[in-house]
Amino acid sequence: MNETISNRVKFTQGLRDALRSKLGGKCCRCEQTNHLQFDCKVSQGGAHHEMSWRQRLNFYCEQERRGNLQLLCPKCHVEKTLDEIAARRFHEARVVCPDCGKGIRVGDQLRVREPLPVDARGDEAQKVSAASPDA
Repeated sequence: MNETISNRVKFTQGLRDALRSKLGGKCCRCEQTNHLQFDCKVSQGGAHHEMSWRQRLNFYCEQERRGNLQLLCPKCHVEKTLDEIAARRFHEARVVCPDCGKGIRVGDQLRVREPLPVDARGDEAQKVSAASPDA
């Protein structure tokens, strides 16, 4: 029985290592090669984290076939995740122009290259308001 489990573990580890090699074997942001983690480029939610390791590996193999998988070191993975959380959280926030008083939805500005209006004093905190969507 232990030999069967050992063979399964070795097979799964081999599959994981092959997938890491196929993805380049280094962090796609900083090129670190240690402690790499699989990451979906476009988040697929967290349900796969509740799967067994073998099921999760199958999920990652499918994401790789779709071109939606990358390797990240722990630092870059955390940074990417925090960026995604911030983008979702502040997408509906509104910034108010100090000159005209018009409200601008942050999510609309994320698609635009021009910077959001900023007070000449640099006091961005005064521009964030709980303005209604009509403002």
